[in-house]
Amino acid sequence: MSTVTDLAVLELPFKAPFDWPRILRFFAGRATPGVEVVEDGAYRRAIDWAGDSGTLTVRPHARKRCLVATIEGPAGRHAEALSAPIARMFDLHADPKAIGAHFASDPWLAPLIEAAPGLRVPGAWSAFELVVRAIVGQQVSVKAATTIIGRLVQRAGQRIEHHPHEGTAWRFPTPAALATADMTQIGMPGKRVAALQGVAAA
Repeated sequence: MSTVTDLAVLELPFKAPFDWPRILRFFAGRATPGVEVVEDGAYRRAIDWAGDSGTLTVRPHARKRCLVATIEGPAGRHAEALSAPIARMFDLHADPKAIGAHFASDPWLAPLIEAAPGLRVPGAWSAFELVVRAIVGQQVSVKAATTIIGRLVQRAGQRIEHHPHEGTAWRFPTPAALATADMTQIGMPGKRVAALQGVAAA
C-alpha cells in the first residue's frame, strides 16, 4: 500500500484467471446513479468508512495479477481496513483452478466453466445496500430497480460537497435516513415500501 495526503493505493492480489470485463459489466448494469459509475475500464463509487468519506476507484493492474484500489479523500486513512470489503466485492479470494477442478466431471457446469474461466461472484459494498437492492428489485427489471434506487439516493442520500467526480457525488442513504424518508410516488407498491423502511428501521 502507498499513501499520500488524502490518497491511498492498494494492490489486491487474485488468483488467475480473473474475468474483469464480465464483473465490470455486471456492476455497470446495476450501478446506483450518483453513487457508482463504471467508466474507462474502472469501477468508481462514493464511500464512507468510520465517519470519513472518499471515492474508491478499482481497476486491474497493467502487469501484475492484482486489482489496484485507489481511495481519494479522508477515507484513505482507513485503507488497510477497506481491503477486506473491496476483496469481498470483487470475489478476490476465489480460486478458479480449484473451482474448475471441482466441477470438471459435472456434465452441465464443466463446459460452462471451460467457456468462461475466471468468473467471479460479484458482491456489494455493504450488506445494507444489498438488502435494499433485493427488496427494491422484487418483480421488476434490473433497470427499473436501479432507477428506483437512484430516486432513493436523491431523497435520502447526502450530496458530497465539492466532490471531484460528479458521477459519484452522493452517499448511499444510511438506514436511519431511509427509514424516515418520504417514499410517496417513489415507484414501489406500498407493502414493498413498508418492508424496505421496516428493514432500515431494524
